[in-house]
Amino acid sequence: MNDQRTLVILFGQFRGNNTSWQNMVDNLITPYNADLALCIGYKKAHTLPPLNPLTEIAKYHWNFEEPKRWSDYIEKFFSEIELETKWWKQNIRYGLYGGGSTVGIIPMIFKHYIYHNYLHIIKEYDRIILTRPDMYFVRPYPILSNDHVWIPNGEDQGGIYERLTIFPSKYAKECMTVLDFLNTQSLNLTAKRMYKGENNERSICYLLNGYPVEIGNFNSEIYHKIFYEWNGIFYKIRRSPLLNFLIAVKGDTTKSLGGIGTIKFKDDLIVRYKNEYIDVVRTKTVFGDCIDDSIE
Repeated sequence: MNDQRTLVILFGQFRGNNTSWQNMVDNLITPYNADLALCIGYKKAHTLPPLNPLTEIAKYHWNFEEPKRWSDYIEKFFSEIELETKWWKQNIRYGLYGGGSTVGIIPMIFKHYIYHNYLHIIKEYDRIILTRPDMYFVRPYPILSNDHVWIPNGEDQGGIYERLTIFPSKYAKECMTVLDFLNTQSLNLTAKRMYKGENNERSICYLLNGYPVEIGNFNSEIYHKIFYEWNGIFYKIRRSPLLNFLIAVKGDTTKSLGGIGTIKFKDDLIVRYKNEYIDVVRTKTVFGDCIDDSIE
């Protein structure tokens, strides 16, 4: 099952240190015998990448020049195409930047940039692993069947976990063009059904057993679930064990309201999100011996 050509795509910023980056080489890239593409955000697109265990083995370097405001990227993209109706401007009103800020939409912008610029390379591979360079894995990741879209059984936040996605390259459009979905009437209608706007609050709800349940702001996880349901890929998704969590080191920057975290891990690494870390430790402790090296 590991005869599939695999490309690991890491996007975002180089948070962490050599310990975490070597961990990703050992526990994700090596088990899949994968090639590596790095799409790292810099203030200037032609910035030379730092020397570390990931840049040393990367086959592709797709530098991304970060805009001064992330919303500028969205406005520029939609202004360059002819639109009968500018649904994206209406949809943004529902808080689709993620928690009322641009934080949740940054990963969507990276996916959009990669898909629209490097799809020809993606198509050369059978399997794509899309995640971030600031992940830490507690064991080698199982080799997953390439017949499905795999998403770890992590914190769904009312939607579906979106920090790691493994999928056949033929589903690149269904898994990566989430930003394009911003300009659809389908999203607008869904948002209107979920939106509960009172006193300018961006509060939404969904139906659970026929009853509305309020779940706060739109976030990236909710947005991804709506997108997957809309394009039909949601029903091809299977959940894999949660064996990874986000890390950082002192001095790393983030737009997240929670900052880089405070829980010390090892080798100066800091756990970004306590609950995610607890879930990973629980999975490793309770189910570690039961997790197969390959999963159909």
